[in-house]
Amino acid sequence: MIGLSFYLTYLIWVSPASHETSLEESLGNNRTEETSLKTKEEVFLPLKLRYQKEDTNQETQNEALLKAIQKELHQTTYSEGEVTTYSKQSDYQRATTMTSGMELFYAFSFPFNTYLELFDLSIPLVDDQEKTAAFSSVQVDFEEEKIRFLNNQELTVVEATLEDNLSNFSSEIEYANVKWVPLEKTRTFLENHYLTKDTLELKKYSYISSTQPYTMFRDAFFSNPKSVRSNSSVFDTYLYEGGNSLTIKQDQEIIQFQGQANTTRPFDIFLTSFDSIKKIGASYGSTRVIDQLDNAIDYRTFVEGFPIFGENHEAQIAFDFKESNESSAVRVTIQANLNSLQIPIPSEESVVLPSSQEVIETLYYKGLDTTLVESLLIGYQWKNLEDTGVVDLIPNWYIKYDNQWYRYEALFQLLAEEEEEAPNGF
Repeated sequence: MIGLSFYLTYLIWVSPASHETSLEESLGNNRTEETSLKTKEEVFLPLKLRYQKEDTNQETQNEALLKAIQKELHQTTYSEGEVTTYSKQSDYQRATTMTSGMELFYAFSFPFNTYLELFDLSIPLVDDQEKTAAFSSVQVDFEEEKIRFLNNQELTVVEATLEDNLSNFSSEIEYANVKWVPLEKTRTFLENHYLTKDTLELKKYSYISSTQPYTMFRDAFFSNPKSVRSNSSVFDTYLYEGGNSLTIKQDQEIIQFQGQANTTRPFDIFLTSFDSIKKIGASYGSTRVIDQLDNAIDYRTFVEGFPIFGENHEAQIAFDFKESNESSAVRVTIQANLNSLQIPIPSEESVVLPSSQEVIETLYYKGLDTTLVESLLIGYQWKNLEDTGVVDLIPNWYIKYDNQWYRYEALFQLLAEEEEEAPNGF
């Protein structure tokens, strides 16, 4: 009944007439909203954490615990870091195997130097190798009191000694109010990966969504928001200032910014994109980086520690940078969606997901190339309920495969189509 009450109230306010008025008013508002800036620590959090205690492994995507662990990493003192690149997979595995500790995961290759700056970590550099080193996971070995930044593709490890007591790390983990998911290390399909072995039951969420005022994006993307001029057509609204422009497609509720990247320092894709992301208002939700490749970087809204995936840039702010031919300036294209989640609708529905081990096994027998699997995590699918303004968030497995994120069923369908197209005998 509470959910129905929210829903009926919402329909009154978003009837066609009131929606049109609201949109016109928001587009005519040139005042800058005062919002608290997002911090680097929340925007660049790892995606998940694995905790190992002897032969027991478990993982979580809990945002509060990830923040607490990242805070402890910031407050810890480290010895000089050393870089080692292994020529054999077996040697790399031996060097990175631990019996007690934790591992924090990203779904992309994170430059080591940039990571230190973003999280204000003080790990003295031994040589220039660290300046070009990159990693996809951070391992803290409780027994050997080491921190390791691991690059599984290049078999490279940046290692330093933790010079403080590690009890704070284990205390944060042991006493965290977290629903842990048991893991098993596999030796088939995805060798040496940790996968869930049991089915998982996760909540299904429903929200009333609303259209954000364009001023939030104007103030985040333009270097001089007060100098921005506007021009409207029947379907679109255009904002421009100098060589920068923001197009608001009202029918699709998509925005696209094109212009010069705002930066006062040498170009760094993480730091430069963060200059815009940090200004996005709190009403847009918890915004965190999920992916980065070449000149593109992708930020998404998270709910309860899980990323949201939509088909029309919902819950996404995507940056694409390129060098300008006319000058040394860097050009950028940014795409996002005006809609954001606002009022939760109480729901007792849940969805049962297969284990990640079953997911990988099923995809493997459908033709999955396991060498192209980069990451596997639980996310939520953004599903608009037509003509209601209500959004269902449905949990599912998401796989980063060959540099793209796929919902489990979508990847299965892609592999099935490739199987049908393949010549007989291959």
